[in-house]
Amino acid sequence: MRIHGHTIREIQNLLQSTYEPFQKDMVLDTKSLGGWSNINIRGISEGTQFVLKLPWSKVHFDSNPESELSRLLTYLSRSQLASPPIAVGRLPDRNETPYMLLHYLDGAAYSSITDASREELVALKNSLHDLSCQKPPSLRKYNTPYDYFTKFSDDITNHNALSKGSTEVLSLVRVFQEHHAELSPKIEALEKWSRTLMHGDLWEPNILFQNGKVCLLDFEFCTYGDPIYDIAYLLEAKENPLADKPPKILYAENLNCVNSYRQIALTALISWSLDRLLFMDAGLVESNLNTPLIKKNMLRYTHTKISRLISLTN
Repeated sequence: MRIHGHTIREIQNLLQSTYEPFQKDMVLDTKSLGGWSNINIRGISEGTQFVLKLPWSKVHFDSNPESELSRLLTYLSRSQLASPPIAVGRLPDRNETPYMLLHYLDGAAYSSITDASREELVALKNSLHDLSCQKPPSLRKYNTPYDYFTKFSDDITNHNALSKGSTEVLSLVRVFQEHHAELSPKIEALEKWSRTLMHGDLWEPNILFQNGKVCLLDFEFCTYGDPIYDIAYLLEAKENPLADKPPKILYAENLNCVNSYRQIALTALISWSLDRLLFMDAGLVESNLNTPLIKKNMLRYTHTKISRLISLTN
C-alpha cells in the first residue's frame, strides 16, 4: 500500500526526518484507522501512541490546512473535549504533504448511538453542552439557519471541479440544487438559532466513550451555529436514519427544533458527498480514498440522502 506515493516505511523515514522527537523507535501501523475525510494512521514512538493525519486531497497546499485545526484542538483539549495535537508540519517530499500528529485516545465507538448505555448518553449530553459553552477565536459564525443552509448549495454551485464531473454525479448535483431551491423559503422562515459552538460533523464514528466521559473527533466543520443542529445531523448521518430522538441527549422541548433542522443536516451530508465525488471524478482524491468500491458506496449514500431529503420536503 502506498499513501501519497509513499510506502509506510518511507512515510516513517520522512516523518522522522522532519519531527525530531520521533527520530528513534517510531513505528506506523500498516492498517488505516478508517474514515473518508482523511487518512489516519496509528503509530507509536518511545511509548507515545499517536495518530498521523494526512490529507484526503492530492493537491499542493500553499499553507498547511492543519494549522487552524490544530489551534482549535489545542483550545478544546483544555476542556478534555478533543484529542490534543502533538505537532503540525509537512513531509519533506515533492508535494510537501501536510500532516498533523494527535495523541491517540482509546475508547469505545458504537455503530449506532442506541447501543450506548444510559450513563454514556448522559456523558455525551454533558460533553455537547460543554462544547456549546466554548468560545474559541477565529471560527466562522453563521447568524441564521438560512445562512448555514445556503453555504452548502454555494459550495457545489461554485465547485472548482464541477466541469470535470461525470454524468451521474452532475445529475445528482442538478437534483440537489432543485430541491435546495425548493426548500429555501421554509429554511429562511426558521428563527431559532443560538449562534453558539457546534461540532458540525457529529455522528457515531466521531464520538468516543471513555470511562464515564466523552471525547469528540474530527472538528473540521466546527463552527458557531446551533448545537441542536448536531443532534439532527446525528439522527440523519447514517445510511438508515434514526426516526426518533436518542434518549438522554436533548430536552423534550427541543425535539421540534431538531426536526426542523433535519433538512439542513441532509443538505450538509449531500453537499459533502457531492464535493468528494466531484473531486474523485477530477482525480484529485488520494488513491486509498478513491477506490471503485468507495465511489460506489458514496454514490449509493448520496442517492439515499437525496431521496430522504425529497421525502421530508414533500
